[in-house]
Amino acid sequence: MEKINDLLIYSLELCNVQNPEQRLNKDKEGRALRTLNSIILQLQSKGIYIPYFKNLEFTLLAGKNEYRVSRETGADVDADKIISIDYANLDYVGRNWPFKILTDAQYYDRWKYTELKTTPHYVLLLNNPNSSDLLFYATPDIDYSFSCRGKFVLPKVELNSLLTDFPDYYVRFFVYAVARELSDIYSGKWTDKHESEYQRVFKDVLRSNDEKSLDIKTSSVLNRRKGDYRYGIDIY
Repeated sequence: MEKINDLLIYSLELCNVQNPEQRLNKDKEGRALRTLNSIILQLQSKGIYIPYFKNLEFTLLAGKNEYRVSRETGADVDADKIISIDYANLDYVGRNWPFKILTDAQYYDRWKYTELKTTPHYVLLLNNPNSSDLLFYATPDIDYSFSCRGKFVLPKVELNSLLTDFPDYYVRFFVYAVARELSDIYSGKWTDKHESEYQRVFKDVLRSNDEKSLDIKTSSVLNRRKGDYRYGIDIY
C-alpha cells in the first residue's frame, strides 16, 4: 500500500464490503475516508495522537526566541502539532550546526541570561492541547534558517495522501479499525479472527505512545466487543 486510497480499498475488502474484481465507487470511498478521519478525531479526543514523520523549516527572526507551531490562526509557524524532535539544525550563509534539544528540567533548572542575543544553540519543545511552542536560547541576534526532523500529530488524512511516513502498525490499525466500522454500516463480515487482530494492533498503537505523546492510558476497551463504544475506542 502506498496511498490512503489503497488502505481504504483494503479495509472494504477485508470486511467483504468491496469485491476485489470491481471498481470502487466514490460513495463507498468517501464513506470510508470519513470513517477513518472520525476514528482519528475520536482517538485525539482521548489523548491518543497518531504520529507521522516530517521535516520542518522556518526562519528564526532576530530578537524573537519563542515560536507557536499550530494550524490555528495567529500561529508563528503554520504546521501540525509537534510530538517530539529527533534532531534540529541552524543554518547561516553556508554554515550549519546542530541544536541541543533540552528537556524541561534542563531548560528551567539552569541559570540563563535572558537578555543574551547571539547564535542560539538550544531548543525546548513545549506541548499545549492544540499547539506546540519552541523556545530557543539564546535569542537570535540575526535571522537564521531553522530546520528539524520530528514526529508530528496527524490531524486528518485526505485521498492520495502517502503512507510512507507512517509506522507499519499504524497503517494496519487503520485498515482494521475502518473495516470494523464499515462492517456494521454495510452489513459486512467481521469474524472473531478479525476482532483478535484488531485488538492486537490497537495494543501496538497504545504501546507506541510514550510520555511525549501526552501520557496515554489504556482501559477496559481491549476487552469489549464491537458495538459497545463509538468507533471501537473508549480510553479513560
